[in-house]
Amino acid sequence: MLFFNCLALLVCRSSSRSSNRSSRSSSGSSSSSSSIAVVVVVVVVVVVVVALATFAAVVKAAVMAAPCIVAILTIFGAFIAEPSHQNFVPLTQACPFGDVDEITVNGVKQTCQEAAGSLGLNTLCHLASVACCGTCHIPDNLQDSECPYGDDSQVTINNETTTCQDAFLKYRRAGLCQLPKFKRKCCQSCQKPASSSSGRSRSVHITCTFSVMSMKVD
Repeated sequence: MLFFNCLALLVCRSSSRSSNRSSRSSSGSSSSSSSIAVVVVVVVVVVVVVALATFAAVVKAAVMAAPCIVAILTIFGAFIAEPSHQNFVPLTQACPFGDVDEITVNGVKQTCQEAAGSLGLNTLCHLASVACCGTCHIPDNLQDSECPYGDDSQVTINNETTTCQDAFLKYRRAGLCQLPKFKRKCCQSCQKPASSSSGRSRSVHITCTFSVMSMKVD
């Protein structure tokens, strides 16, 4: 009887130990699963943060580089696009794109053609021959001429606007044609031999109303 009691006690203890081991194993497995879940969450959060930081850096770099990109595209477009101002003059190898779209003359934006009308070709091309290379184009047969554009349509002397020929009726031809600005605007008239009536002798001052104070190429 005592033997059976001892055997029963051993069986109970063995069952108890097996139960404890099973419980510990289950608890360890649950703890391991929780740890893996935490690691996965942390990795996902890190990946998202890095992705957002990279995206923000790319956007910032793009914003900072935008002016440069626009400038590059503008320059590239200038080489492949047809110039809007090409109808002003024949295009040449020295002036492949014609006049610029506009220049600023004394604070007023004008096309080269408009500036030529207000300033005269001689004055305009003396000051802006590169920007207005189309308007200032000289034909091959006039390349060696000292006055390829002829006289300007008007000249201002002592605050009075007149033509080159009318100026000779009021002032001495020799005196006028010694003035660099007058000679440039009236280059053709100053090349002609003086007539017998050279005009009255008067002091001359040419007002520089045609000088370009500012030049801006857009």
